[in-house]
Amino acid sequence: MAISNTIKTKVNKMNRAAQLAKLGDRIAGVSGSVAVTTAQMSASAVVAYSDQATGGGFLFQVARSGSSLAQAGFFGFRSGGSLTINPMASGSFAVGDVVTYLLI
Repeated sequence: MAISNTIKTKVNKMNRAAQLAKLGDRIAGVSGSVAVTTAQMSASAVVAYSDQATGGGFLFQVARSGSSLAQAGFFGFRSGGSLTINPMASGSFAVGDVVTYLLI
């Protein structure tokens, strides 16, 4: 099967564009995970600490028995170097839940 000159030109253009493109930036941050303890479950709060004194954004995920729980059941807020995650009315922590987080 022969490739036409038009197709060759388009492929070469796409190749050049891909070589020149910036595909993204690395996110510098602190990540980790916390297994929920009885004390954290009773207090309805999981706190993750980092050495980043000032806060930017954050991401977190709560998993139970290896399956992610609905994000709508939890909320988080950042204060200084710590991230606090609390359940909302529709969510709750159980001992052994795993909270994975990224502080940016």
